[in-house]
Amino acid sequence: MKNADGTYYSSLVRSKRNHSGTVGVSFDATSQRYIARLRYHGRYVLNKATATKAEAVALRQAAERKYFHAQNCSLLS
Repeated sequence: MKNADGTYYSSLVRSKRNHSGTVGVSFDATSQRYIARLRYHGRYVLNKATATKAEAVALRQAAERKYFHAQNCSLLS
C-alpha cells in the first residue's frame, strides 16, 4: 500500500519485527555496523553504514525530511 507520494507505508511505519526502534535503521552483525536505508519511488536514496546507531538514526531522519514533506505526511514523527 502506498501513500499519495508513491511511498510504501511499510517504509514509514514501525513493524513488530523492528528491533532497532527506528524505521529504516538496522544492525548488520557481519560488519558490526548500523545501516540507514530509505527507498523512495522504488530506489534507494539512502543506504549507508555507520559506526553508531545515533548516526544512522540522524541520517534516516535527514533523508525523511529531504524526500518526504513532513507537513503532508502524518506518519512521520
